[in-house]
Amino acid sequence: MRVHVFGNRPSPSIAMYGLQRIGELASESHGKEVKNFIINDFYVDDGLASYASSQEAINILRKTQDAMKVYGDVRLHKFASNCETVLRAFDSVDLAKSVIDLNLEKDIPTQRSLGLLWDLQADEFKFEISPEIKPTTRRGVLSTVNSLYDPLGFIAPVTIQGKLILRKVISFTTDWDEPLPDHLLLEWDKWRSNLPKLETLRIPRVMVPNLCESHKKELLIYCDASEHAIATVCYLHVSYENGSTSTGFVLGKAKVAPVSGHTIPRLELCAAVLAVDVAQLVKDHLQIDVNDIKFFSDSRVVLGYINNDKKRFYVYVANRVAHIRKFSDPSQWYYIRSEMNPADVSTRGISADDIQTSIWLHGPEISNCHINSSLPLDDPYPLIEPNEDKEIRCNKTEVKDETCLSNEFYSKFSNWNRLLGTVAALHRFIQVCRKCVMSDVDLHIRGEQTIVKDIQFKVFSKELSCLQASKPLNKNSPLYKLNPYIDQDGVLRVGGRLKKLDCDGAFKNPKIKKRFKCAADVQLT
Repeated sequence: MRVHVFGNRPSPSIAMYGLQRIGELASESHGKEVKNFIINDFYVDDGLASYASSQEAINILRKTQDAMKVYGDVRLHKFASNCETVLRAFDSVDLAKSVIDLNLEKDIPTQRSLGLLWDLQADEFKFEISPEIKPTTRRGVLSTVNSLYDPLGFIAPVTIQGKLILRKVISFTTDWDEPLPDHLLLEWDKWRSNLPKLETLRIPRVMVPNLCESHKKELLIYCDASEHAIATVCYLHVSYENGSTSTGFVLGKAKVAPVSGHTIPRLELCAAVLAVDVAQLVKDHLQIDVNDIKFFSDSRVVLGYINNDKKRFYVYVANRVAHIRKFSDPSQWYYIRSEMNPADVSTRGISADDIQTSIWLHGPEISNCHINSSLPLDDPYPLIEPNEDKEIRCNKTEVKDETCLSNEFYSKFSNWNRLLGTVAALHRFIQVCRKCVMSDVDLHIRGEQTIVKDIQFKVFSKELSCLQASKPLNKNSPLYKLNPYIDQDGVLRVGGRLKKLDCDGAFKNPKIKKRFKCAADVQLT
């Protein structure tokens, strides 16, 4: 079978297996760089890679074209590049539609790359905001927030504000199409009306210039937390032989903090866990040999947790510290002042106007002096004592509103009098709580009525439902010929012609009786 049906559940997996299989087969005949390009740089059917020179890019693309044709009969085409030399090296039929018949002396168009817009001429990423205005409901808010596709976290300080508004909307509304409350509507309109300004944002595709000429490469990862959000951001910092340095944005993440039950130190600890996870992600996919990874936090309590070797903590703290120390060493962690921490921007959020010039995209001023002197030497990391940082556990108490007596309750009584006396005592307790007084006779009458109604509900539940809904009984019902009705006390009684008799009501319309098997062998009488 050479073609798989679009929409069939296994089709994507089969297609991806075929692509990776081509990469494995091409490793020996076409080189490992072709294998790495196919396996590591493809997302479904889009390949995105960067190379130091145009000639290297041309060679790898041609080899990959040949490998796909030989091993899978797959045509690799729709090329787009910011380099004229690369575009001229291929036939026009192999170029993307946006660059076919293009005069390369003029403006090169914008190319969409995995949801982002890539300006080929300026070699910059930019965003396109949908002009469609969604309804001001929970559904509309969710749709608008999720429409901002930002896989690398360029605009995380802006999107986190939308996510925080969405959380408020969820807590204040019960229906997906319910209009927003007035106090949230103003906040939402202000944030949404500011989004089109993101279209002026320009982010260079190249993280740092002349990466191949650098002699030292470091990943600098910052983390921070507030009661609203936790965030981390990663930068690539390179040093050159002439003593100059350069820093570029790699990846940023911001998440909404839990609603309650977490102290700020514990949220800062969650941010440190997120920083370690981001470091592993970047290290695995950046395909750059870095010399060192440094982590920065403005929480001395968290640094105290990480550097602690003596005291034991409760499960919440202990598990997260263990995760951090599994993928990093305490010597990699440094203190940074809050005003210099770029992750602090995403925990507070900023407007679309300020994102271009914010410290989030460009990082703080980096120097060895800054790293070494961030924490005064005479100021050790404080450590919260375990007894002062106890676990916050949630005890769930479920209250069930029982509308009838259980079979287990009936099984505790061996005769009718004891059962009736117990139910009467329950009614006496209820009346005392309500500060009412009833005679023993009335209590026993009320108790008998409760038992009768309960057993009728167990035995004739369908008939009761029909009568309460003013619907006719099923002809197969044993009560069909009795013309039953429900009296003012909720008891099921016999109807029919007896009600025309001039005698006591209980005789004219007796309660419907049915033996109910239990220890007391109750029979309605």
